[in-house]
Amino acid sequence: MGCRTLSYKEIKGTSRLFRDFLFDFKKVAPYYCADFKDLDRFKAKAPKLAENSYARDELADILTDQNTDYGLGKKSLDNVERLKDKKSCVVFTGQQVGMLTGPLYTVYKTLTAIKLADHLESEIGTPVIPIFWLAADDHDFEEVRHLHILDQSGKPAKIYYEPETDPGDVPMGFVKCDSGISSFVEQVLGMLPKTEFTDDIEKMVRDSYQEGTLLVDAFGKMLGRIFEGSGLVVVNPADVRIKQLAAPIYAREIEEYESSNQIISAANTELDSLGYHLQVHHKEDYLNLFYYTGKRARIGHNGGGYFIDGVDRNYSKEDLVDTVKQAPVFFSPNVLMRPVTQDYLFPTLAYIAGPAEDAYFAQIKDLHSHFDVECPIVFPRISATILDKHATKTIDKYDLKLADLMDDKSMQAAITELVEEQVPDEVMKKLDEGREEITSKILEFEEYLENLDEGVKKTVQKTKGKVDYELKSLQEKIVKAYKKKNDNMVKAVQKCADFIFPEASLQERHLNILTFLNKYGPGFIDKISENLKLDAYDHQVLCLEDIGY
Repeated sequence: MGCRTLSYKEIKGTSRLFRDFLFDFKKVAPYYCADFKDLDRFKAKAPKLAENSYARDELADILTDQNTDYGLGKKSLDNVERLKDKKSCVVFTGQQVGMLTGPLYTVYKTLTAIKLADHLESEIGTPVIPIFWLAADDHDFEEVRHLHILDQSGKPAKIYYEPETDPGDVPMGFVKCDSGISSFVEQVLGMLPKTEFTDDIEKMVRDSYQEGTLLVDAFGKMLGRIFEGSGLVVVNPADVRIKQLAAPIYAREIEEYESSNQIISAANTELDSLGYHLQVHHKEDYLNLFYYTGKRARIGHNGGGYFIDGVDRNYSKEDLVDTVKQAPVFFSPNVLMRPVTQDYLFPTLAYIAGPAEDAYFAQIKDLHSHFDVECPIVFPRISATILDKHATKTIDKYDLKLADLMDDKSMQAAITELVEEQVPDEVMKKLDEGREEITSKILEFEEYLENLDEGVKKTVQKTKGKVDYELKSLQEKIVKAYKKKNDNMVKAVQKCADFIFPEASLQERHLNILTFLNKYGPGFIDKISENLKLDAYDHQVLCLEDIGY
């Protein structure tokens, strides 16, 4: 079969903004600081970052502690030390802290950051460090409390973590795994087929997800185990020491929120006028900050001053600024302010973004300028589908296209076409001839009755419709019978679709990496990293047979 790409034109739900970003950048250039395909722009940005002041030593101390706890290894700790070099810069990516690292795209984001950092360092001669930002401030537990794996029969299985108490709107940086985590882990491990790697997978999962461990730390530990030795650095922004370093930009947002919102509103208006979608809709009476009150609450402004949702009092600007200085741990940026906070703290050369992140970066380019923060070059994450030998064999055997398997309607149409090919030509020919002959006879009969009333004519037409319907129904029943006769073929195609597009979704947005690590072992990450390309901007299709699996 050979590896190939799947065009984003074929992938449902791909936004026009993202396609233009990838393939017609000049159309969206005003909303990004540079074209990610232009190496000279990276070379020009690195010296600018070196001129700026960052709390490099303090950050290195924090990251040493965090990455030691997460088990990232010597190469990562060496990269933390290199952050102290004023010429060094970073390639960032990040993600919500989903269960057991969440969907595959988390792994692809991480691989992209590592590969791009290595590539840029070799090209521009400056230390470039890959960093993963754990979205510890995110509070959407419902979105992250489950994962999908393939069970022992190859079918997609969705497993939920059911905590004793629903955390509601509590940020993940405050949520601990409770006794319910044991049941979740047992369910996951019980779904995996037994292989030579299962014992190691079980140890990794149990060591990471233990009762009493913060969800963000559990995620960090598992990511650390998967990418141990890669040089990846992980940062947990919920750390009080990080919050203290970020306090000045939180305070400035409180003082200048009107200007921030005007900038966002202007960008939104322009994007909307060009027919691009807005990834984030922002209310202008709210700041780009949250406050922790036992849950993550929005901060707003009205005629009486500042307020916090759910708190029955108003605050002055001075009140909030003082609170930031005294207790910054209770503040967190919203989705639009988070990149600015990240780039205020770190010398960010590039950010690895998925389609949704790419869209909201278009809304905040000028927000970086407002806060005197260097805007990173947004680089698209690797997007991929993995085909194992069974999927490849099925596709080749039945001459299927990937688009045939994207959803149930397309798949059933492909199966019907395959089955019809199994029906003897003589049978289909006789059916078609019969329909034509009967239709012809009815039309002849209709001519003899043309002088009669309309009621009779309608009856003739109705009879024609009924006969046609019954013959079509007969044809469908014949095809159905052949489907049953070719049950193995139908099951093979269904299993292939479940693997490539589980629940009619891209594999990378659905399946967890454990499905593959359990089958192929820890070397799987390095192997796919070697074969996935930074400059293949369409969706890549990686055939494991072609890389030795």
